[in-house]
Amino acid sequence: MKQVYRYLHYLFWRLNGGLPNGYVKQFILRKAFKTNDFYAFIETGTHRGQMVAAFRDVAPAIYSVELSDSYAQAAKKRFKGLDHVRIIQGNSAEQLPLILNQQHGPSLIWLDAHYSGGDTAKGAEDSPISQEIKAVLESPYRHFVCIDDARCFDGSDGYPSIAELKLMLRTKYMLEVKADVIFCYPKSLE
Repeated sequence: MKQVYRYLHYLFWRLNGGLPNGYVKQFILRKAFKTNDFYAFIETGTHRGQMVAAFRDVAPAIYSVELSDSYAQAAKKRFKGLDHVRIIQGNSAEQLPLILNQQHGPSLIWLDAHYSGGDTAKGAEDSPISQEIKAVLESPYRHFVCIDDARCFDGSDGYPSIAELKLMLRTKYMLEVKADVIFCYPKSLE
C-alpha cells in the first residue's frame, strides 16, 4: 500500500511540478536502488527515519547517521530488531568515512544532513556536505550519490554552489539536478 501511495505522490508531482515531497523522493530512490546492484543504502541525516523506513524492505544493509541524540535514539527504537539497519549517532563528516571503509561494493548514498532549524542538531556548519563529498571521493568504489535540497547549494551556510560541487566531483562524477535533488552519477563503476 505504501508503494502505491508513493507512486501517486510521484504522479501528482510530475503533473503539477513544484518541490517534491518525501514520498516522491522515496519513490525515485527506491526505483534507482531496485534497478541497480548496490551493496547498501547509506544516509546522512536520519531525522525521523522516513527514508530508512522506505528502504527497510529493499536494501540488504542500511546505514543512517544522525547528529541529534534524540532523533538517533528514536530511530534506534523504531528500527529495533532489524539487524540490517544501523542507526549511528554522530557527525556525518566523521562517521561517513568509517561507514564507507566497511563497504564491499558501490552503494546508493543519500546525503541529507544539515541544520533545518527547530529541534534539529547543528554542527560546526549548517551543512557537512563538503566533508561528506570528500569521504565519497576517497572511497575505492564509485557510489551513486543523491544530495537533497539542491536549492540550498548557493555558496552560503556551509553549502558550495552547484558550480563548486561540479568542480569538486569532476574527475569521478557527472551531476544532474532534478526534483530538488543533485544526482551524482559515477563516470565509471569499478
